[in-house]
Amino acid sequence: MAETLIEAAEPLDPVYAAEREKRPVYSNEDLHLLVLQLILSLLLNPHKNSVEKRYYPTEAEAGQKLNVPFVLQCHVNHPGNSKLMPVLHERAKAMGEGVTRLVKLTVHCLFQHELYFNRRRMVAGAFGTVYTCKPPYSDETLIVKLIDMPKKEHDLPLLQTLFNEMTILEQFKGNPCVCQLYDYGVNEEYCYMVMKQYRTSLKSWRNRQTAPLEEMLPLYIWTFGSILDAMQLFSDHKVNHFDIKCDNILLEPLKDDMPDSEFWDSSHGSPTFSVVLADFGESKVYNSENDEHTYRNRGTEFIMSPEMISIAKARYKGDAKYDRRKRSGAGKASDIWSLACLFYEILTGDFLFYDDIWPAFFCRVTVEGQPILKPENIEKVDENPEIIALLEFMLVRDPQHRPSLKATRQKFKLLFGEMLSKYPRMDTQTQRH
Repeated sequence: MAETLIEAAEPLDPVYAAEREKRPVYSNEDLHLLVLQLILSLLLNPHKNSVEKRYYPTEAEAGQKLNVPFVLQCHVNHPGNSKLMPVLHERAKAMGEGVTRLVKLTVHCLFQHELYFNRRRMVAGAFGTVYTCKPPYSDETLIVKLIDMPKKEHDLPLLQTLFNEMTILEQFKGNPCVCQLYDYGVNEEYCYMVMKQYRTSLKSWRNRQTAPLEEMLPLYIWTFGSILDAMQLFSDHKVNHFDIKCDNILLEPLKDDMPDSEFWDSSHGSPTFSVVLADFGESKVYNSENDEHTYRNRGTEFIMSPEMISIAKARYKGDAKYDRRKRSGAGKASDIWSLACLFYEILTGDFLFYDDIWPAFFCRVTVEGQPILKPENIEKVDENPEIIALLEFMLVRDPQHRPSLKATRQKFKLLFGEMLSKYPRMDTQTQRH
């Protein structure tokens, strides 16, 4: 490529243009692109599945560390550099999926956000707003999730979180056990996630069930077994979910043309849906047991494992037991605890450990000797010995002694195998991957 000054898509500020001419990197497009490619390469860890922590500040380091992703975002989206972005995108594709993902989460002009302008809001949460949308290129209604992008250098960086979620969704593209991502990208205001629309969430489905537990138990057990099988897929691919609850499980009708009346009818006790795991904003991709742990709080408070809850306390420097040399983290065993909480939520519709008084909740979950299952919890599951046995098997405070997912699935089949013998095999979903 010839050595020429980059022609901007719109006139540049004269002062900026004068300063720009003093810097040799701007006088050669190939050199400029190589510098950007180098930065993108350095931003990824050696396994290309995560953003290097050394290049962005954590919440505790805000204002004390250079926020490289934010600086890069400002640079690549400046009018003076817009001409290079299509070329950078093509080079990123040649560098691999990880670099391509970084570029798509950084460069505004690569995403056609106008396609999703006509949308209707469904729900707003702490981490984004969800809309329904029927773009001109699609015959079906899609889900569009909008996440606010950082506007200032000292805002909490989102690149790692977004990169992580897109990595997981793209890794399981086409798998019916995982929510399907169709497109994503960013503009000045938002990160857009365009996804398949599912019939409902497990939470909404469970809230509409009015029959007694005894009548619904086989279907509830089948549903939880299906989730256990889907979670094995994540274990095999070294992904920790860290936020397993009914709200984050979606339901897909077994037939595309199934009417609502049939889908919601549970009176016959047979499943009308398959389960789909969703919402990976708190999840973590790891490479080995050496880096499976997270050292920040992730997930919903009342389903957190004791070690996850203890992370914040361990990092509090004012605590008398604070030790800067000790790293308290949560790994894949944390998902087993949350799965037990999910099991109880499916059976009863309630959080197992919910308490209005936070210190009481904290003590019950983390302090040895405190009852894991209270009498009212046992009463809500009809004092069913198999249910109680599985909950006690999974809800072990010490993560070192908590059962693995494989052991949990074996225990589940031992306790409920006879009950589920008339149902479809629960592992067919994972076999289709």
